[in-house]
Amino acid sequence: MSETVKNKQTNEENEPKLYHPLASVTQAEDELEINSRKYKIIINYKDALDLDQLRQKYDPYLNQYDYIIGDVASEHLRLKGFYGPQRRARMDQRAQTMADYVTEYVNPGSPYYVLQALTPAVRPKTKNRRNTAQKNKGKKRHQPNTSHRRPHQYRNKNRRQGRKK
Repeated sequence: MSETVKNKQTNEENEPKLYHPLASVTQAEDELEINSRKYKIIINYKDALDLDQLRQKYDPYLNQYDYIIGDVASEHLRLKGFYGPQRRARMDQRAQTMADYVTEYVNPGSPYYVLQALTPAVRPKTKNRRNTAQKNKGKKRHQPNTSHRRPHQYRNKNRRQGRKK
């Protein structure tokens, strides 16, 4: 094999595999814009914010969160999202538990940063229950099948055994 083919193979092996398109990330002082959504940098401990790493690692799935924590350990960026106080969510996904997450899951002394969304998240539309009820208005409701029950199963225990009182 030629040297250029070997170099291409080694470069392809070293590049991380992307499961989503690269994010567009721009920074202006203490604000970030990621995929046309604005974030405020609340904490940037040990200058952890690296735009190139964030561009590669940011997944559109994180758009739903109001806060994002990014921590760097062994040159790898890990992103975790949290919901704001006004949203209903599991306790471990609320903004109140961000401090616990940092102390328990981020390596001590590792650089990390916290981003707060300034623009509201675009939430997917859910089905309106009223509309589905109107669609099913003329349809018959499902009745449970009771044909498998035998009438003698519910008779008096003594009568089943052939005893008379």
